[in-house]
Amino acid sequence: MTSYEKEYNHRQYLLMLTTIDNIEIQPQLNWRSNQIWNSITGFEGLITVLEGVTVDVRNNFLRHWGVLDEIFAVLMDENRVDLKPEELQVVRSAIQKLRTLVESLIREDT
Repeated sequence: MTSYEKEYNHRQYLLMLTTIDNIEIQPQLNWRSNQIWNSITGFEGLITVLEGVTVDVRNNFLRHWGVLDEIFAVLMDENRVDLKPEELQVVRSAIQKLRTLVESLIREDT
């Protein structure tokens, strides 16, 4: 990976952490809000623009992001705004896994 790609990805990782923070504080709020949807889709966008990362890294991101996307889709389908306790637990787990992955990539790049 070139120094440009490392620097570019580092900026994306920092944006990912900000997005994770935004999602993390939302479970108490309306999960069908535009803010949540924008955060979830924005995170997907950050994943797709990473440069020079392995397929495994990209797939790890997409797997954990997909959990959030799926729960959002269920809420939309069921016309609900609140997470069930078990959904909240799954969301928190996915968020923590995303945070751990991003933080490990930042450490690797420094």
